[in-house]
Amino acid sequence: TTAQAIAGSAKTTFSNLTIDNAAGVTLSGATDLEQTLALTSGTFNTSGQDFTLISTSNATARIGQITGGDITGDIVMQRYIDAGSTGYHFMTPPVSGASLADWDQEMILSIPDGDNGLACSSSWCFWSVKYYNEGDTGVNSLGYDSLGTINAILEVGRGYWVYTGTGFSTTAPFTFDTRGPVNKNAISIPITYNSSGLPDDDGWNLVGNPYPSTIDWEAPGWTKAGLSDAIYVWDPDADVFTSYIGGSGSNGGSRYVPSSQAFWVKATGAPTLAVSESVKTDSVQVFLKQSSIYSGDLKLNISGGGYKDETVLKFANGSTDGFDVDWDAYKLAGGNSAPYIAT
Repeated sequence: TTAQAIAGSAKTTFSNLTIDNAAGVTLSGATDLEQTLALTSGTFNTSGQDFTLISTSNATARIGQITGGDITGDIVMQRYIDAGSTGYHFMTPPVSGASLADWDQEMILSIPDGDNGLACSSSWCFWSVKYYNEGDTGVNSLGYDSLGTINAILEVGRGYWVYTGTGFSTTAPFTFDTRGPVNKNAISIPITYNSSGLPDDDGWNLVGNPYPSTIDWEAPGWTKAGLSDAIYVWDPDADVFTSYIGGSGSNGGSRYVPSSQAFWVKATGAPTLAVSESVKTDSVQVFLKQSSIYSGDLKLNISGGGYKDETVLKFANGSTDGFDVDWDAYKLAGGNSAPYIAT
């Protein structure tokens, strides 16, 4: 019935932590969380202390669905990733107000005013962080625009294509973190549609999971309008895109999108995409590495040179011979080493 403080002479590590105090709870020292923060009643104030959501190869901590309480102050959201063999990852911030400089602490980013400068030759410069501008005309590969300053603010709900400086050969995994106020409650995802007369190339948007929690693409808490129902995630280990739609996944595509993960969606006209707390799920999903989905569909695989690709044939009542936005996914080509199979 009175306000509480979480303190101690050294850092405390909690497995799970439930805040259920209408008078509020305040951090008075650095605290780590390994699994779930449940906010039931009252406000949890991190009050300038390091409240770190730990991420390892086994699990990543999360803030569960906010049902009655609240959280104020900054968190530090970790994200363990398998470094892979390509060095490219699709990322998004789980907090608000963070700048690219936050990520630059754990990665070798190529930005003009960053710690590592800009990698340039006599004829070109390598920019390692890009976002996707759907409004750029022409084929869909022309929409990548670079972030030109290390002080650029990472937009909530926007995805970023990041070369993490790890990819000339297979390297050890690493962990990065993002610091800032928690993204919470209802959030509108930035998404646009501009028609240039190329319907297969128009409407692509690189968006991101805004919450510090895995989310479920099929949960009822989404607001979706004017877009196909497929989502696409890059797998840097396999050098291919996964896809998921209508209960079926190719290359291990899943309905579950982990925290800090960016993914592709395709708008078909006047789109709306928004999330609420109820899309959060306690399903454990590893960043950039999807679990297999077996739903009785016919899957065809092709492999060679240590790489593979997959396509899915689904039999659904009400589907047509044309492209069905509720059942069909586009085929997004993988890297130069990957084979290619589509239907």
